[in-house]
Amino acid sequence: MEPIEPPTTPPPRVPRRTPRACKQCRAAKIKCSGAQPCDRCVRRRDSCTFPSNEPHVSVPERYLRDLQRRVSQVQAQAQASPPATERSESDTALPRAPEEAIHASTQRPSASVPTQAPTTSTPVTTIPVLQQARNVATTDDTSTTRTNSNSLPVPRNPLVARNLEYVRDTNGRPHFLGLTSTWSFCRRALSLLETRTPSSDGTTSPLNLDGAAFHMSWEPKSMVEEEDFKNLPAMDYAFYLYNTAKFHLGELFCVVDEASFMAQFDSFHKNPGDIARTRRLWFVEYLLLLAYGQAFLASGPRVNTPLGSQFATRAMALLPNPAQMNEEPMLAIEVLALVALYLQAVDIRVAAYQYIGQALRFAYVEGLHRQIPDDVVSPEFATRCNNMWWTVYILDQEFTALMGVPPSVPEGSVTVALPIERSSSLPASALTLRIRLSRLIARMCSTVYGLEDGDSFIRSTTGVLHQLADVSRELDSTMSSYNRTSWCELPHMLTHIALLCHHCIVLATRPLVMWLLTLSSQLTALEPQRLVGPIAILLQTSVESAMTITRMLRALAEHNMLSTFLPFQLEYAFSAAMLLSILGTILPSYIPDTSWFGSISLVLDEMMRKQNVVARLRKSELEQLGALLGPVHRHEQDVTQDVSASALADSGGVNMMMSPPSNIDPSLVSDENLEHNEFGLPWDPSYGMGNGFLGNPNQILELADQLEHEDISYTIFLDSLS
Repeated sequence: MEPIEPPTTPPPRVPRRTPRACKQCRAAKIKCSGAQPCDRCVRRRDSCTFPSNEPHVSVPERYLRDLQRRVSQVQAQAQASPPATERSESDTALPRAPEEAIHASTQRPSASVPTQAPTTSTPVTTIPVLQQARNVATTDDTSTTRTNSNSLPVPRNPLVARNLEYVRDTNGRPHFLGLTSTWSFCRRALSLLETRTPSSDGTTSPLNLDGAAFHMSWEPKSMVEEEDFKNLPAMDYAFYLYNTAKFHLGELFCVVDEASFMAQFDSFHKNPGDIARTRRLWFVEYLLLLAYGQAFLASGPRVNTPLGSQFATRAMALLPNPAQMNEEPMLAIEVLALVALYLQAVDIRVAAYQYIGQALRFAYVEGLHRQIPDDVVSPEFATRCNNMWWTVYILDQEFTALMGVPPSVPEGSVTVALPIERSSSLPASALTLRIRLSRLIARMCSTVYGLEDGDSFIRSTTGVLHQLADVSRELDSTMSSYNRTSWCELPHMLTHIALLCHHCIVLATRPLVMWLLTLSSQLTALEPQRLVGPIAILLQTSVESAMTITRMLRALAEHNMLSTFLPFQLEYAFSAAMLLSILGTILPSYIPDTSWFGSISLVLDEMMRKQNVVARLRKSELEQLGALLGPVHRHEQDVTQDVSASALADSGGVNMMMSPPSNIDPSLVSDENLEHNEFGLPWDPSYGMGNGFLGNPNQILELADQLEHEDISYTIFLDSLS
């Protein structure tokens, strides 16, 4: 009988993707063959190292030193203290020894954390978190507290829900809470805190809806009347107001075609009646620019009506309907964009969003979003179309984020050239940088604030950080090429760009801040915990950006260069102040320097002195937020009062702003290395962006790589500090 041969087994199926990659290929972000050594390392004659298959997490070196120090302190206290029978039960709870802590940490599975200890220490801080996270009720759509297999809270975006989130006004009408809207973020935070600490009389914070700052009303007119010429300024003063508006609008003034506007300017002041009636839409634009000019020059006692608003009201009453505006589409786009920006400046947000939408659709109809061939129109008209499209695009994208609604411009539908491709001037460079940041905001709305569960909103920030690194390089290049002498100030166009860069960081990390606030506000039992890893670095980056915003705005206010009427700098100040207020309560070690509050107060007071009618509402809301955070802060102080300052300092959980992490060059955050001009403003190449990650694009990319590749599910250790 022939021997029975064992059945042949088919060859194993080769996976389509390599199950793991060596560290060298992962760092280079290229495909690895999976062999050991891999093909690429063999060709390059590099050492090929693969991560260990054993489950593990990396423990910060400072954390180990802290454990060792505390064990020594406990042993010393035990020798000098009374017998154990005379101690309270709480005094007998000893921390784990370092060896036990390491062993417990290695039981947490993590395939994406590297085997070797990090070459740079990771920032660590304390945060009050849930002692029994598994006891929190969760749902599929609205839960803000989810846990992993080790019962640790997993970060998620509490601002995103598949169900409609809204608040009701006094009449019972619901108002949608947009995802990226700063107004909505403030309402959520106030509502959350009021639920925990309700007022004694049962009142809640006012909603401050459209019209709360300034009620603007008008009756549409079918024709120009004599009263519409009442109190118009003289020609020389009107020209001064026009140039004032031109300066303060900066790169956004590209929406106004100066040549066509000034062509009618002299004729109007010679014969206003005929020009206003035959060129009605031009007259509306003239009135709007007068309103802008007077609003920018306003100063004096606080009022409830913006200076020059009478001209804006006349312009709105004379604004033709869309069918009539279609006769002059290019001028109609200019006027609608100016109307939208003015309404946004006086906090009439919904109408502003509607008007910029009309301007965008006029631009679509005229084909401004596509590259116009050179043989179709003249070069001058092509430049006008280019500037007009991108200005409308910027306003639409930023107003979309302010409303918290999805972006309305598909990225692939725009083929028109960037302004920098047509001109190398400073306004063209500034407008191009603003465009890139507007695209970044739109991407943020679709990714970080997308309808995704789990920690994907944190990983989505990797794309945001990559784009910010590109913009940082461009901004640095633009500033370096700008010929400045020792007494020249930074062009205000680039100052606005630098502020917007930092605001993007604040906007990207806002969901994480709300998650931490929600987690803390839900708790009845708090104990100090450790927040480590990339999330800790991301939060520190956000804090530094918010602090930089306050410093820059204060410097502008002290030298009378603050933009007190346009909505953007007020938006940046309000967003930064809310983030610092919340984190200053739940993560006080992140913000040891509280001078930001005085800076924000100075900025808001300066805006109110310049008759900004919205600043008083924002200041009132910040005061309400601070009052509601007070009880939370006092409660957490009672819980964490036993944590020694020296223990926090040794563990890296304090003074994170004053002593930067070792992976950041101290020269980037040292004021001693910044040269100052006669105005006292730093001559940092990125105007304050050097203070933190935004000053070095490589550090932005490093943070993005950590968020993308490292395991962020173990960012909170359950080991108490006390």
